[in-house]
Amino acid sequence: MPRPRHAAVYEGMQEKIKDTAWELMTEVGAAGLSMRELGRRMGMSAPALYNYYANQDDLLTALLLDAFNNLADTMEAAQQSAQAASCYQQFMTVAQAYRQWAITHRTKYYLIYGTPIMGYTAPRDLTVPAAVRIFVVLTGCIEQAIQNGELTPSPFYETVPPKQVPILHALITENHYPVSTLAVFLGFKCWYHLYGLTMPDLLHHLIPLDTEVFFRTEIETMCKVIGFKT
Repeated sequence: MPRPRHAAVYEGMQEKIKDTAWELMTEVGAAGLSMRELGRRMGMSAPALYNYYANQDDLLTALLLDAFNNLADTMEAAQQSAQAASCYQQFMTVAQAYRQWAITHRTKYYLIYGTPIMGYTAPRDLTVPAAVRIFVVLTGCIEQAIQNGELTPSPFYETVPPKQVPILHALITENHYPVSTLAVFLGFKCWYHLYGLTMPDLLHHLIPLDTEVFFRTEIETMCKVIGFKT
């Protein structure tokens, strides 16, 4: 469909639509997103929205990309802010930035890591590179620690399970990651731990714990277990 004459106007309206979509999903969840309701809230008809997004799936993809990239930007900035510190401190800074972003942007976190939306399939060619950016930050911290001698894998983690080696090697080759198979393996373990601590916290399943302290001590323990020098 033809775009308005000025690209800035077009892009500005796209942003307004996304902002309204986030507000709506905060109220009713991602499954409750509706182009008709979006149009009503914005004083537009649903067909008018299709001048900016081809359909609801197109809008969802744009929202996913924004969420993934926003989280990745936050983690990259956190790592950069701790460049002068040890690899362990860099990892802890990144992990805490991950948790704080999730708490601050619950709706975005639920969209990218929560219940899949029935009938929607994210286009992998668009969303996977954005999602991978998050994983790359974690794996980069681990690879740097291994190379610098600041992480010596404990006996539990010094060997990648044989069945996982070809899978991880293919992942590294396909995406041109400049990291070792071991770093990717440990990266998966760390990411699952981060997710496993964060989602129950957002859903208030860890009450009456002090969840900030619980998160920090659990990540500290994980770092020691996999072999970070603290």
